[in-house]
Amino acid sequence: MNNQFNISIEEQKKYFDEENQNAEGRYDAFIKNINEILENNYLKYEELANTVNTKLESNKVQNYSKGLNRVNYNNTQNEKLVNYIENRFNEESYKNNRRIKKIEDNQTKNNKEIKEMNKKIGNVAIVSISLFAVIIIVFLAYQLL
Repeated sequence: MNNQFNISIEEQKKYFDEENQNAEGRYDAFIKNINEILENNYLKYEELANTVNTKLESNKVQNYSKGLNRVNYNNTQNEKLVNYIENRFNEESYKNNRRIKKIEDNQTKNNKEIKEMNKKIGNVAIVSISLFAVIIIVFLAYQLL
């Protein structure tokens, strides 16, 4: 029974290690994607600003309002994207915190089970030694009679 108990703990450790590595990999990929999106949007914003500036030089009055509308639209889109990314990041952080809490709870539970098992093993050892001592005393008493 003790061997089976140790195997289940090892399997749990292996499972939680794999789960943690998978979570870290997903987190790294998520951050990489966010950085790429932000970089691409920044380049698009620069291109848009350059386009607006070019149009302003050639046709200041008409294109000025159009350019501002495009810039404002792009700013709104960027704000939406940043809000979405912040929300996703907060969700992932919350999920990771829950996973960590679950792992810590399982480790605490396993430590308690190990302590209880050690107490039971100690009690069985004491009872076995006591029983052996009683048998020897009875045997010696029988030999003396």
